[in-house]
Amino acid sequence: MSAGSRALTSFVAENQQALTRFAYVLCGDRYVAEDLVQEVFTAMFARFGDWLTLEHPFAYARTAIVHAHVSRGRRRWTRERPAGLAMIEGRGVVETESPLKDRMWTALGALPERQRAALVLRYYADLSDADIAAALECRVGSVSSAISRATARLRRDATLAEEDR
Repeated sequence: MSAGSRALTSFVAENQQALTRFAYVLCGDRYVAEDLVQEVFTAMFARFGDWLTLEHPFAYARTAIVHAHVSRGRRRWTRERPAGLAMIEGRGVVETESPLKDRMWTALGALPERQRAALVLRYYADLSDADIAAALECRVGSVSSAISRATARLRRDATLAEEDR
């Protein structure tokens, strides 16, 4: 066991909430977010056992959550969208009642998984293009393109929503 190792159970206890929030922003569904985080923790245990020897276990877990989310998005049955969206705030979960928040979650949910992942990694996790490219296993140019396309679509959808009012 190296000097940098730590117990997986303490890592889970310290980071489960933050990783669940990240997963929620990524997928827009509280229960799917919890499942993604649980899947990643289970995979980490299977791979590393009781002790993590990773230098940056949080970054590893975050990247694994992105991969799990993108993989889930490729399956047909995950195209279902929840009727009521919930926003994780602080420690609790509060149902959204704002039409603006509902439109935002709907617009984000309509984006392809990789575009949404790129936006979340950029604006929620505050990662650089190079770090996002590493997490998504693509080129830096693909990250820039995905973010550009996603923001253009969000702007277009917002403009259309304004015209409908």
